[in-house]
Amino acid sequence: MNLAAVALLPVFAENRTWYRVAGTRWILSAIATAHTSVTSSRFYDPYSASPQFPTLYLADSPLVAMFEALALFGSPAPRGSWTSICCQAI
Repeated sequence: MNLAAVALLPVFAENRTWYRVAGTRWILSAIATAHTSVTSSRFYDPYSASPQFPTLYLADSPLVAMFEALALFGSPAPRGSWTSICCQAI
């Protein structure tokens, strides 16, 4: 990845509503990012990233958020209850 190219990306205010699905046992830390800078995920490898950085995965609809959770964790049915979280910039 060429991090120097990041400076070429446009910057704009974000004011849409975004969604995240989390297990209810994780609800208090559902939008936490501290652990993500050292945890591998689909789009981030802490072992090759330099510098390491936190990430927060959000979707543009509750349905997409659920599909993402299912893709990452399998069916939520046997693992307890899940909730959809709505995130909006203020």
